[in-house]
Amino acid sequence: MKQWGRVVRRWNSEEAKLTSETNTRNRMKVKYTHTMGSKSFARVREEEKKRRPNGEEPSKVEMFVLTRKRKDGTLKLDEDTRIELESLTSQVSDTPESNIAREFFEESF
Repeated sequence: MKQWGRVVRRWNSEEAKLTSETNTRNRMKVKYTHTMGSKSFARVREEEKKRRPNGEEPSKVEMFVLTRKRKDGTLKLDEDTRIELESLTSQVSDTPESNIAREFFEESF
């Protein structure tokens, strides 16, 4: 019970309230939320690397798509993000390893 009292006092402190307000403002600025849950980016990268016949790491564009793809394979992006991703995807070289971003993009839109 002692610990609970400390937690409540901390939550009611001016410092904690300011921190909460700052964090709320910062969270509202996030445009590109991932859909991986607790799975780390490193784990996604390694799983994708193992899935590929040549063992190459996915590009940054491919990682962006992989980490924002929903379980049903779709991407839900705002218009600005979609345009930026389309631009980046068109710049990816045309190799079997790098087609993953293009495929996800085409399937999603």
